[in-house]
Amino acid sequence: PAPTTTEVTLVSISDNVRYFKKRWKLAVMLALPVAIAAFAAIGLGKKVYEAEARLLLRIQDTNVFNFNEMTQNRITELSAPMLVNNHRSELKARRYVDYLWEQMPEADRMAFIAEDMADNGSVSWHRNLRIKLGLAAPVKPAVPKDVFRGKLDKAVRVEPLKDSHVLRVQVRHSDPKVAAAVANSYVEDYIKYVSEQELGVTRTASHFLEQKSA
Repeated sequence: PAPTTTEVTLVSISDNVRYFKKRWKLAVMLALPVAIAAFAAIGLGKKVYEAEARLLLRIQDTNVFNFNEMTQNRITELSAPMLVNNHRSELKARRYVDYLWEQMPEADRMAFIAEDMADNGSVSWHRNLRIKLGLAAPVKPAVPKDVFRGKLDKAVRVEPLKDSHVLRVQVRHSDPKVAAAVANSYVEDYIKYVSEQELGVTRTASHFLEQKSA
């Protein structure tokens, strides 16, 4: 058989060192503006603050009379984490967000979405040009309640505290006072929200006891 030849590419370290010595000024000139821009973007960007409120869940047996006809809700160590997760999901549910919109002071909720409302109201120059030429439909004004829902979904994080029945509600916003106000309202209004739900259950139980008494 014919002999085979193998091509080997040799890298000369000394040639590379000489090249870098010769071109280092150009490399610095190209890299310096990029480094300054990155530093400015990281160090001079908009600050975001995070506020936290905590919610202690009461885990107990709600069926104090222990009637067989009533649903048994005895809590075990196995089911307690499930209840914590249920409350965690409920805190992020749309129906609670709608309830929070109704309960939160108007000044707080409008301050929370002020930046997003301003961004939604601004239209780029090319969009304006297309609207004037009839190539695009006019931008519909943003609905504050919808903006509130979207903002809350992104800015609020609900996490259980390890080995406890405590839920942490963390709210991020560019204004620390707004973040704190929303975090406090988020927890306080949830207590009222659950209380109203339990009140409905209490009415049902009361009606059952009245029938039992009769």
